[in-house]
Amino acid sequence: LMQNAYSVQPFQIVGGPAWTDSDRYEIDAKATGSASRAQIFLMLQSLLEDRFHLRIHRETRDLPVYALAPARSGLKLPPPEGACAEPSVDTLPEWAGGRMLPPGQGEPHLKRCGAVGIALQAGGARMQGGKIPMAELVRRLSMVLGRTVVDKTGFSGLFDLQLDFLPDETTPALPPPPPDAGSSLDSRAPSILTALQEQLGLRLESTKGPVEVIVIDHVEPPSAN
Repeated sequence: LMQNAYSVQPFQIVGGPAWTDSDRYEIDAKATGSASRAQIFLMLQSLLEDRFHLRIHRETRDLPVYALAPARSGLKLPPPEGACAEPSVDTLPEWAGGRMLPPGQGEPHLKRCGAVGIALQAGGARMQGGKIPMAELVRRLSMVLGRTVVDKTGFSGLFDLQLDFLPDETTPALPPPPPDAGSSLDSRAPSILTALQEQLGLRLESTKGPVEVIVIDHVEPPSAN
């Protein structure tokens, strides 16, 4: 709920009692008129402040980050070609709880304009999209890797994206391949770090940098309706 309300990722939420990561709630709310996605999230902030007595403040902390830079072989970003589906900003699905759903329950395998979709399958995962800006790839990589990614590529154009890789410990937001995948798994499927270099000419460098975080100052379990 906080991730949606404040537009942050799990690693950007600091503090709070253990129940905030385990207890689950059902919210039945209706916005009047034609509220936008951003307006609904502001309403969600008000709900959290009213029902959970949530009080937060923002800080910038020096935390581990990834710097995304060109590989030594150079960038391999294909220019946009062909048609892609225009996404609706208000209906783009994200994953909840900081972890993507298993195959068949997550996002459809679609090539969308300006947005990176992720499809999970027995052979691994695929990130795909059309007319992608680097900022969108950086945003998605941050979600998948569970760490802020900083753009050091210097690339300002658009490109078509197809990145195939095998989820592992470096991609905590993605579930591992199904245990019954067996021989259907391609043993040659690379990790996301290797795939970025081989398929897109990009490399991730582990470093430290400023990251904005939400600090929970106070929160209480909500009272019954």
